[in-house]
Amino acid sequence: MSLQRQTLLLQVFWIYLIKSKNPQEATAFLRLIWNSVPDSLLSLREIKEAFEEGFSSAETTDIYNFYSKAVGELHPDVVPRKLKHYSRTIIRRRLSQNGHWLPDGIKEIDLPKKLQSYLNLEE
Repeated sequence: MSLQRQTLLLQVFWIYLIKSKNPQEATAFLRLIWNSVPDSLLSLREIKEAFEEGFSSAETTDIYNFYSKAVGELHPDVVPRKLKHYSRTIIRRRLSQNGHWLPDGIKEIDLPKKLQSYLNLEE
């Protein structure tokens, strides 16, 4: 597993650990992170492999359920993200590289409200 995928797994685990304090906030935070990265969603197989030694099967399943609820999708294997998602991350990155602070930069380019909402990770 690549270092990038391991880092993403650590993010999920860290947020999973703090979810007991505020589950809704943790879920929203995880959703926001995963809507802003172009990487493929984590798979059940990756999560099981990463956590199988330190956690029971039930705990690993709970981590995966928390993750899949936050991102809104379930995949047993690694599945590439939709082109629509890649487009959003590229547009956000390009705006940032050109000195447009987000979300103000999205407002400045005068896009329709629905597209602004999507680029602002609200959908």
